[in-house]
Amino acid sequence: MPPLPVEKFGALAALPNCRHVFTERIPGIDVSHDKAEALARLDKAHQGIRDATGFGDWPLLTAQQIHGNKIAVADTPMESDKEFPGCDGVITNQRGTALGVYVADCCAVYMVDPKTPAVGKKRQPLVSCTQGATAPSLAWSRTRSDNLLIASAPIRRI
Repeated sequence: MPPLPVEKFGALAALPNCRHVFTERIPGIDVSHDKAEALARLDKAHQGIRDATGFGDWPLLTAQQIHGNKIAVADTPMESDKEFPGCDGVITNQRGTALGVYVADCCAVYMVDPKTPAVGKKRQPLVSCTQGATAPSLAWSRTRSDNLLIASAPIRRI
């Protein structure tokens, strides 16, 4: 079996109870179509990666990604996958919840407050969004943390 097309970030991997992956481009899947068709083509591969990395049975929360400045807050348990309309990022304090963001020529930004990981506590704030320059300020305004760890995914153009 070929290696999974994923990357992990050392700073996030070093945190207890912060599980993450950045999925690279999937070889052989043409995504040069409109967003809905491209996501439909990627769905099976992404589900396989979620299964292989331990996120397969977690609800996946995504944002519509309209290049705005609204961040969805998921502060109650979710039973199934959900896309938040009109949003560009998602913050959650729920354990066992996967956050996803789709990127093309923009950058996924991961933010974690390492002081409040979900170890016997309720909070594990995390945001993923594509609004590079505004992401830190948006996440900070929602988490009220002075201690955010920020990791940005690589940008690769083909």
